[in-house]
Amino acid sequence: MRKIFLTLLTPLTLVACANSGGGGSDPVIPVHDYSEVEHLERKWETLFSQPEDHYYLYCYGVHCRSCHKIKNEVIEYALHGNKTIYFCAEGYVVYPDGDVEETLGKTDIMDVFIIGTPSILEVKNGVILNNGAGGQTVLEIIKSEDGSNIV
Repeated sequence: MRKIFLTLLTPLTLVACANSGGGGSDPVIPVHDYSEVEHLERKWETLFSQPEDHYYLYCYGVHCRSCHKIKNEVIEYALHGNKTIYFCAEGYVVYPDGDVEETLGKTDIMDVFIIGTPSILEVKNGVILNNGAGGQTVLEIIKSEDGSNIV
């Protein structure tokens, strides 16, 4: 009986350890919820009317799997990063086959779109500097700007 118990327990222990992610050099990011950044929620139409000169707008979907995977890192940056990041969960214009390069340098909301969620737009002095899509791209843009180990 003891042998059967150990045989069953060992795989469960290995799975639990593998999922813990322990031992890595990445900082531990706490579990976050969008309610923590409610004060940073914005409507799509307000993209160019924020008080800061330089900020991000993160476009996400509440049912988007890729958005869910990077949620903790994005919220961590919003709470502790060097630049303001606003959140937009709806109302954004999506052209899946569009070329986001066409949006760079634009200053009018009618000329801006994303190709899907998650996406992040960087705005400086009322001009789109960056428009990136996909979880990895969003995190790379945040990391390149921040220069820290927050995400």
